[in-house]
Amino acid sequence: LQFQKLSCVLREAYREGLFDERILLRVQRPKSVQKRRGFLTEAELRRMSKAVLPENYGNIRSMFLFSCQTGLRFGDIQGLKWKDVKRNGNHLYIEFKQHKTDTVERLPLSSEAEALLRERDKKGEYVFGRESNQHTNRVLKRWKSDSKIKKNVTFHCARHTFCVLLLTKDVPIYTVQRLMCHSDIGTTKIYADPVGRTKAK
Repeated sequence: LQFQKLSCVLREAYREGLFDERILLRVQRPKSVQKRRGFLTEAELRRMSKAVLPENYGNIRSMFLFSCQTGLRFGDIQGLKWKDVKRNGNHLYIEFKQHKTDTVERLPLSSEAEALLRERDKKGEYVFGRESNQHTNRVLKRWKSDSKIKKNVTFHCARHTFCVLLLTKDVPIYTVQRLMCHSDIGTTKIYADPVGRTKAK
């Protein structure tokens, strides 16, 4: 993104005649560095779920743990409505439009995810309310600290946790791809490296 901004500025400067030759041709795009995706181990997730939190943190606690159980992004959880929660026999699933890709997805819920929904008050239209991302991450910072977890924990860490824990349990990678709503299997394979390290440990 920063390189794109620089390219745009240099092209505009060239058009305005601020330099004679296209400097942009001599500027090389930096090699992309694969970022390490943060995730919680099963033990860390258990520790966070058992932590006693102030009452006003309850909504964010439910949102984060629901994401750990479903892999939903923050925007998708924020936009989740009770009408999106449907029943198939004895099990619940959600049918929702992904905030990022604008595609409709159908996702079965685990018993843990169903239990989190049962804790919710069904009075409003939205399942989890409309917390801001900034406030949510501030709460997470205190919550993980109270849970004696040293690593950086953001809301998106919950999505990575869902994926890594599935792969650690030997769920087939193509099944994980579908559950994560990844259009490309290559995106799912990025998580294979931390899984290998976790299994070895």
